[in-house]
Amino acid sequence: MIKQKRPSRKFLIQHLLHECLTNKQASCIYDVHAQTISRWCKYYNIDRNFKYATKLNKKYLKEQLCIQKKSIRQLSKELNIQASVISTYAIRANIHVSKSRSAQKQSEMAAILNDSIREWVKWRIFRQEIFKRDNFKCRICHKPAKAIHHKKSRQDCPKLCFVKSNVISICTSCHMRLHQTRRNKRRNI
Repeated sequence: MIKQKRPSRKFLIQHLLHECLTNKQASCIYDVHAQTISRWCKYYNIDRNFKYATKLNKKYLKEQLCIQKKSIRQLSKELNIQASVISTYAIRANIHVSKSRSAQKQSEMAAILNDSIREWVKWRIFRQEIFKRDNFKCRICHKPAKAIHHKKSRQDCPKLCFVKSNVISICTSCHMRLHQTRRNKRRNI
């Protein structure tokens, strides 16, 4: 096969974009392999998705994605265009795309998880401070402390959760006893 001279960019754009020909159809016109058409497109930096540029202008995307709050997935189904193409044009147009519900849920869950991890780290540090303050011994029986007890419960007074004067170091057996007496008092009331 004789090496075909590369056509001008103008002709390639006319055939591939304006006439919406596939690489295989264009390869028949130029009498080359379909991969050669792909290489020419790469050489001329021709975006095959350019044919959507008339549909996906900045004004239209902004109206659909921001004002009407459509997701990229919805828009891709309506226009029969791949979602990746729409998101590419949205990024090029500097349009902030709202996340899909599942992505929003994932980011919310991640935020909750991050908050709970921060809270857990804060709690571990606070707990160690209380143990050090009480010399790692139970305030009631002076055995090695394994737990921390809130004088006023976290459920009743959540603001006092990290207040040192509301918390004591305590061993496991004393902790169980204190909670048993607290439960019995609640039942009697």
